[in-house]
This record gives sequence, C-alpha cells and structure tokens, in this order.
Amino acid sequence: MNEQLTILLVVVPLMIAPITALFKSHTISWILTAIVSFTSLILSFIILFDVIDGSHVIYELGGWRPPWGIEYKIDSLNAFIALIVSAIACLSTIFAWQSVPKEINENNYGLFYAALQLCLLGLLGIALTGDIFNLFVFLEISSLSSYALIS
Repeated sequence: MNEQLTILLVVVPLMIAPITALFKSHTISWILTAIVSFTSLILSFIILFDVIDGSHVIYELGGWRPPWGIEYKIDSLNAFIALIVSAIACLSTIFAWQSVPKEINENNYGLFYAALQLCLLGLLGIALTGDIFNLFVFLEISSLSSYALIS
C-alpha cells in the first residue's frame, strides 16, 4: 500500500479549508467541499481495501518515532470508521447544496463549508491517529468546528 494515502486523508481537508473560507460564493465553496469529501471517500475505500486482509499500516509523520512524533495506525476497523465518516461527509455535502442557502447568510458560505471540512478533518484524524495527544488535538478540531456549524 502507498503509505502516503493515509496522511492525505488528513492533509487534503487541512489544505483546502482555508482556501474555501476565502470565497463568499456558494457554488465555489460547495464545489471545493464536494471535492474534499469525495476525495476522502475514495481514499478511504482504497485504504480499506488495502488493510481488509488483516494487515495494518503504521505511518510515522516526519520520520519521528513515537512518543515524539505523530503516528497514524490503520487497521481494518480504523479504515472502516474512516469510510463511514467520509460517506456521511459526502452525503452531508450533497444535501448542503439546497439547505445552506436557506439557512446561512450569504456572506458566510465559505466559512460554513470551511468548518464542515475542518469537522471532517478532525473526525478522520480521530479515527486514524495512533497516539493520545493527537487524538486530543483532533477532538478539539472537530469540536470547535462542530460548534461553529451548530451556531
């Protein structure tokens, strides 16, 4: 398996969310969010098919070994949870096309979709991380973005 796919699940929403926040257009913000959601879904499928046989992937970010470095551990359960999170994000993005313009002020479309991407980032990070510190970091990212989505 290509181990870099594991980090792409977290990096893609992290890189696109600030760009999405810059746009006020509903269409552009939605398209960027749809790209992130569907990319996460495809990557989750690929990773699940690679670890479904009982193998697992350990990815040490930056080459640092735990406990000093960030570690991702992916087995079949983690990959399945990431697939569920990505599928729900895709469905949420599809249905957001019609509901967001009715509920959100037109100046905040980009911020809403950026928060949606950050929530996806946090939930995928929770599913894939291999250490407790990063679990806490991803939990905070998903919590703060969820607060923004709810308010």
